[in-house]
Amino acid sequence: MLGLTIIGALLLNSDLQEIAGSLQNSQKDWLALALALQVATMVLIAWQWSFLSRTLGRYISAGRMLQINMAGSFWESVTPAAKAGGEAVKVVLLKKEFKESYATSVAVVGLQKAVSMLAFFTFANGSVIWFLLSGYSFFQYKHIIAGSLLLPLFLVVPMVILSQARIGQESVIFTMPFLKNRRETIIAGILSLQQTFCGLKHRKKELAVHFLFGLLIWFIFPLKAFMAAKSLGITIGFIPLAVITFIAYSVAMLPLTPGGLGTFEGTMTLLLTQLGVAVGEALILALIIRFITFWFVFILSGLSLAISQLHQQNSPIDI
Repeated sequence: MLGLTIIGALLLNSDLQEIAGSLQNSQKDWLALALALQVATMVLIAWQWSFLSRTLGRYISAGRMLQINMAGSFWESVTPAAKAGGEAVKVVLLKKEFKESYATSVAVVGLQKAVSMLAFFTFANGSVIWFLLSGYSFFQYKHIIAGSLLLPLFLVVPMVILSQARIGQESVIFTMPFLKNRRETIIAGILSLQQTFCGLKHRKKELAVHFLFGLLIWFIFPLKAFMAAKSLGITIGFIPLAVITFIAYSVAMLPLTPGGLGTFEGTMTLLLTQLGVAVGEALILALIIRFITFWFVFILSGLSLAISQLHQQNSPIDI
């Protein structure tokens, strides 16, 4: 509801005729190319997961991993939990795939998340630095910048704490009554994650390859935004647009609305207007980028789940 309210407020303060005209006059070939690049991104991410699972001595095909990722993408799109809902789904499905305990799937998901977020924060933090060095006032945009910098508190810090914490009977996990039936499973997952990170300390070359691949995947994100801008005829440099895209995505990853709905569009529209882009054009660009990277993926993921359900009518998917 909050996300839809934000988008509604943005639309009310925009020229709807201008937005309709921009959509009508957009170059569809650029949009088609951006959509194709989004599909390629989904395939690359699936291949990354498959590659990472092999690092841990497990095997899963990129095709099967693509199905699991799409299931996770569907659920993370409807849960305001900084993608935690989608990751939980992946843990369950990977457990079934590996036919092992949750500990193994938690280790795979934790490793992929760590590699992906490290690559993302490389771009995100660089974007904040570029933003400030370009003469923009920190105090004028303090809420946006603070929001993008707070993201590590929700994702990185807990992972670091879990990877270093000593798990014993005195652990806080044993004091949580609502985890009573899951304590041993959670502890096994944490210990597996710790063992995974410990073992990777001696495989720095493989980690470097995973990190560079993560950078490639995240680099494609602003590239799709640049194609969307081209389709609308908006003249803006790739670097400024990439900086705005990463900052807006950082804010959207905070667990405020499902999939960051509204917060991404609002942040991006505000920052684009500071570069001289008209409010209407800035909003339609943000909405198109959102469609390519969120709604398009959501639709494909929903169709994938529906097709899988039809193929398994006698044994419905248990997520």
